[in-house]
Amino acid sequence: MSPTSALAATLATYHSRRQQRIARVPIWQSQLIAVLEGCKIIHTRSGELVCRAGEWLLLPAGQELELVNQPDADSGNYLALALTQDRQWLQRFHALYGHLLLDAAPGHPVFTPSASSRQALQQLVNTLERADGPIDQALAEHGWQGLMLALLQQGQGRSLLLLPTEDARQQLQALFAFDPAHDWTPAKVAQHLSMSEATLRRRLAAASCTFSGLLTEARLAHGLGLVMTGRQSLLDVALASGYQSPSRFAAAFRRRFGLTPSALRATRELPEDLFSTGDAPVIPG
Repeated sequence: MSPTSALAATLATYHSRRQQRIARVPIWQSQLIAVLEGCKIIHTRSGELVCRAGEWLLLPAGQELELVNQPDADSGNYLALALTQDRQWLQRFHALYGHLLLDAAPGHPVFTPSASSRQALQQLVNTLERADGPIDQALAEHGWQGLMLALLQQGQGRSLLLLPTEDARQQLQALFAFDPAHDWTPAKVAQHLSMSEATLRRRLAAASCTFSGLLTEARLAHGLGLVMTGRQSLLDVALASGYQSPSRFAAAFRRRFGLTPSALRATRELPEDLFSTGDAPVIPG
């Protein structure tokens, strides 16, 4: 992953040199995406969203979409930052500033950030790039709060700040995402959640999902993130995603996303060091 990965994938960098088209991408946690080069196109049930370089995109949780990452015609690069909202950060933000959300405008999913929002994101990127310890993590959360307040000030960001529900689906998604390679079984999960297997099955049925379906989705989503942002071998990606065989991982990956991990990895054509100066990426004005 890029240098901005200091806090458990809170902020990830996505880079490609060829077009990427990925189907059925699950969005479990709300995301803020800043496109630095190229263009991102999102296909949802309600239509198409186009986010160009210099624009930001808000993706609320609880949806599945198709995305296209299109490199810039001149530079040949697609480059974007994706900020995932941390559940504990959201809870503490609501405790401090929840009253500010009562009259907040919903905003538009694609927008041009204000100077204050750009500055706040740049500060957060710089903090995450060097974060190493509890004080740095506290500074990162403080910077994130500043970014959220800057977004609210310009009439954006409300969809990022919705607290996630606590149904069975959300509980299992969080559990599987924490350790997708673990040998999860309904019995182990039920014990972890302090309920019987029968209760777990009833709650999953009420949420219109299955144990195996959620586990597979979590493992493939984890693998997708590693393929798009990391440098590990595909064998290591498969193992980290709970697959003992790279071929089985590749087959499941293709069924889900419409292309193989190796085909997606090939679109990146990564240089030895994406940020050769050693600095965090610069948010364009």
